[in-house]
Amino acid sequence: MIPDRKRVQSLLTRRGRQTHGRIVVEGVRLVEDALRAQVGVDWLYYVPDAAEGRLSKLVDEARDRGIRTVEVTSTELRSVTETETPQGIAVVVVIPEWGWESLAEHSSGDILILDGVRDPGNVGTLLRSAEAAGARGILAMHGTVELANPKVVRASMGAFFRLPSIGGTEANEVHNFCTGLGMPIVTTDVEAGESLASLADTHAVGLVLGGEAEGAGDIWKEVGAKSTHIPMHGAVE
Repeated sequence: MIPDRKRVQSLLTRRGRQTHGRIVVEGVRLVEDALRAQVGVDWLYYVPDAAEGRLSKLVDEARDRGIRTVEVTSTELRSVTETETPQGIAVVVVIPEWGWESLAEHSSGDILILDGVRDPGNVGTLLRSAEAAGARGILAMHGTVELANPKVVRASMGAFFRLPSIGGTEANEVHNFCTGLGMPIVTTDVEAGESLASLADTHAVGLVLGGEAEGAGDIWKEVGAKSTHIPMHGAVE
């Protein structure tokens, strides 16, 4: 039986996640990522019949760390997860909280700024791509999908737990932050600006990626962002 089931089920909604500062993470790979990232874990739920190999090791690791573990049925586990096949394991994880200072101190890489990117799969992919490219972190503007959305977390392949990310930001505060780091803000436009190659000697930038339909907002022109394009041949859109 799942303790406090209604509270855990509320984490499947944005309001519930914001209220409790928690998210349900499911599946062997993501649970491994969460435990390795040393984020706070309240509970681990597992189906005993599935507790073999990697899953069994995760249960043992959680117990060694003092994390509360609960045996549940497959039906009970599905009642607190989004997918039909949660692989027999899920955890309730504390959503990482990153401040501006932690973002500034994380590394010397670029910052990826998401302006109205609404597809959670796209945002998750961008998170893991940014981490792979050595980015300093992610800033998500109002209008971008919630970073703690379960689909974002799954698509990020663990980057959600490791890469500093701040949501609900405004263009002016992003501009002030990047300026303070000596980092120019760059937008992309298929028909305007200099080639992206012009940034080859720039140490790091704040790269704005706009929404799937509208692109980056006009506010970036107002704060002096540099417009660039990626050269492409042929008629590919």
